Amino acid sequence: MFDELKPKSVHAFANELGADPAEIIRLKVFSESDLTHLELMAVEVERIRQFSGIEALCERIPPTEHPLTGHRWVAPLLSIMLSERRFGENTVRMDNLWRGLPDDDQSIVKNVVHVLVDEGLLVTYGALQGLQVSIHPEAVDAIQALVDGETIPDSLAFLWKA
Repeated sequence: MFDELKPKSVHAFANELGADPAEIIRLKVFSESDLTHLELMAVEVERIRQFSGIEALCERIPPTEHPLTGHRWVAPLLSIMLSERRFGENTVRMDNLWRGLPDDDQSIVKNVVHVLVDEGLLVTYGALQGLQVSIHPEAVDAIQALVDGETIPDSLAFLWKA
């Protein structure tokens, strides 16, 4: 209980969020936090978390009968983006799409997201909080079809057959 009141090191906070310590320092600068100390009190931790929008979207996916692995994370993650209407400038941190996933799955989801950006189905935006992503407004139906398993981009078909 008292451990929660102790300041956290940048490294401990970064581990808790699944982020790089350098990213925490960058966010500390842009959130106009006090830079005289590199330890963070609970109030500052929460302020940086709110400012940055860091979260693990996978934690909001309901449990399934069979555990999700690899590309099977993509549809539920995109479904969250659809339900939250993450279109155009209504964005989410790009790394939230793979944050919290097992290491092997992170690289697969990251690669799929990059392909969807290359295909123009997702768009990226630079922001003080970090790289943001959203569904291209003209690709909402295509993303819904991907989530429903109706249509898979040719560039990703090999994954869905595996």
